[in-house]
Amino acid sequence: MTETTGRVALVTGASSGIGAATARLLAARGMRVVVNYLHSGTAAGEVVAGIKAANGQAMAVQADVREAAAVESMIKQVQAAWGGIDVLVHNALTPYVIKPFQDMTWEELGGKLDDEMRAAFTITKAVLPTMTEQGWGRIIYLGTGLSRQPREGMIALGTAKADWRSSPATSPRNWAREASRSTSSNPARWRTPAWRMCSTWRSKDSKWPLPPWAAWHTRTTSPR
Repeated sequence: MTETTGRVALVTGASSGIGAATARLLAARGMRVVVNYLHSGTAAGEVVAGIKAANGQAMAVQADVREAAAVESMIKQVQAAWGGIDVLVHNALTPYVIKPFQDMTWEELGGKLDDEMRAAFTITKAVLPTMTEQGWGRIIYLGTGLSRQPREGMIALGTAKADWRSSPATSPRNWAREASRSTSSNPARWRTPAWRMCSTWRSKDSKWPLPPWAAWHTRTTSPR
């Protein structure tokens, strides 16, 4: 038995893209994986089916990670089946607008900031008690490179991810005494559904040319 075999991992926003890939990887390493989703139940089911077909263990659980009651219900469902959660990969992407800063309202920017902070706070508070009690846990927050290298139209996403990543409320250092390890990561550009949406918007409405990776991607994919 390795350190990961039999551990329970919760991946938020795991019905597609990086979240789905993460869920598959953790399952391949012997973890029992909770595939969290909000609206994409069919896609989440496909992720679970793929994991099971590869002799892994997984379950799909619907929950809006911004809502404490929904998160509590999800945790109880997981506990009833597998016990407490050992690993959290917080990947869920909350809605945001894609538009230039000068066209944005505070409600659009502030709403995204609130959503990101609320989701990270809520899901972390929910999984931390088990990790504290057992003296072992892993918490990983997935951000975006846009928090350091913003692009046209992506001010809401980039600002929100930078906000929670630098906040004392979610800083990995603050969990050191309670969970064994906690960190954050800003993935490089991947051709996920979110990037397809971004690329399509830029190609239609932007006066600036697309970078080569996005131009190629827009030609070969379409939003789901």
